[in-house]
Amino acid sequence: MNTQSNSSSNRSELIKTLAIIIITGIGLPVSGSLLIGIHDPQWIVIHEPIHSIVEISGCFIAIMVATVLLFFIKDDVCPKRHYFAYALIAMGLLDGLHAAVSPGILFVWLHSVATFIGGGLFFLVWTNKFEHQSPKHWWIAIPVLLFGILSIIFQQQLPAMITDGQFTPIARMLNIGGGLFFYLAVIKLIHHYLLSKDKTYLIFAIHCSLFGTAGFLFELSSIWDGAWWWWHFLRFVAYLILGEFVYIIYQKTSKAYLKKLIDERRRAEEANLASMMAQDWV
Repeated sequence: MNTQSNSSSNRSELIKTLAIIIITGIGLPVSGSLLIGIHDPQWIVIHEPIHSIVEISGCFIAIMVATVLLFFIKDDVCPKRHYFAYALIAMGLLDGLHAAVSPGILFVWLHSVATFIGGGLFFLVWTNKFEHQSPKHWWIAIPVLLFGILSIIFQQQLPAMITDGQFTPIARMLNIGGGLFFYLAVIKLIHHYLLSKDKTYLIFAIHCSLFGTAGFLFELSSIWDGAWWWWHFLRFVAYLILGEFVYIIYQKTSKAYLKKLIDERRRAEEANLASMMAQDWV
């Protein structure tokens, strides 16, 4: 009887989780893109400052969350934290550089490789967890920054990213490939969430599903059009969702710290009581 009840509960939780992911990570983004295309397919707004603000804000959130993952969380709280941090550092830095350059080949290249590399690093959740923690994990920022700087220096040698206002097959391939990696990561994150009931995995699953959908919506957009702005908005929302992760970690850390203080106080009171009793016996 208990086995049937547990099986039914697990099935219900799986359906609920899939519904959340499908609606928030796929349904809303795709329906929004379709509505934009139906309403005004020729709608174009060229505004570099707004674009830069969106990308820099995402960069800041990514680096902030990566810092929390690497320096304020232990492996027992979030075993896959290193891979999440790697992906966020890589995407954050490359998108930050992307925000700082003018539209053109380099502009699209930095965004596309950020999506591809970020998706690939999130895909590492399929591997075994890292068994040690070290500030040296921040060193991943060095090759990422080096790659970005070399891309800027040798931008004339980069493959074509735009032709006649449309994205080239290489640009599409990088974004769709990154989107596929994000979706594969979602599968594993859902698995971890169902096993542990840890909301951290659900939050990152939603984050990855939004980035994955944004990668695929890239195929349907042209630079500065409505669909292009829409998937930029989706990526920014995906970063904002990580704010919930930081809040959950804050709650866990606060409760753990409070429990530690209470335990220490109780032990101190017990030690004082034992000392007083020993003196009375003397």
